Amino acid sequence: MRFGTLLCLIGLTGGFRSLSAQRGLAIGQRVRLTSARHGFKRVTGLVLAATSDSLRVGVDRGGARETLVLALGDLDKLELRYTSGNHSRRGAWLGLAAGAVAGYVIGAAQYHKCVPQGWFDCLWQPDSPAQTGIIGALAGGLIGAGVGSLIGSLTPAERWREATIRPTTVSLQPLSSGVGVGLAIHF
Repeated sequence: MRFGTLLCLIGLTGGFRSLSAQRGLAIGQRVRLTSARHGFKRVTGLVLAATSDSLRVGVDRGGARETLVLALGDLDKLELRYTSGNHSRRGAWLGLAAGAVAGYVIGAAQYHKCVPQGWFDCLWQPDSPAQTGIIGALAGGLIGAGVGSLIGSLTPAERWREATIRPTTVSLQPLSSGVGVGLAIHF
């Protein structure tokens, strides 16, 4: 009876191990590792395999691809990559700034003094290179914001979230009668 109970509990702990591994990391997920013990600081790679207590990651180092096998207990920090939208807003701001500067320079260089030949010939014409530059900055800024927003919308925003994955531990501890099983599961 005791032997059957022990086998049943060992079988259950094996089931918990596979459940915790499935819940944690997906194969092909991009991760960032930090481990003082192994000398890694924010090393990025793809998950090749994950168990309840270890992690196998493919890392690009220069021109070669390395495979690292690490115990989860050796990691100081494990971060998971997730995408959240794109960079269209950032691209629009950068495009606005670049377009405004370029538009101002081009506009100021294109200034020419208006010589009136009738009553209303120079009514809406700029009076100085600075005014022509401002008009150019407005036009260039609008065009730059549109182009920057389009380019930014094509690049996904990459963000990192720290994962709290701890290895599953199973411990067999003797009770006062001499036989017993203890189970500790961390999620």
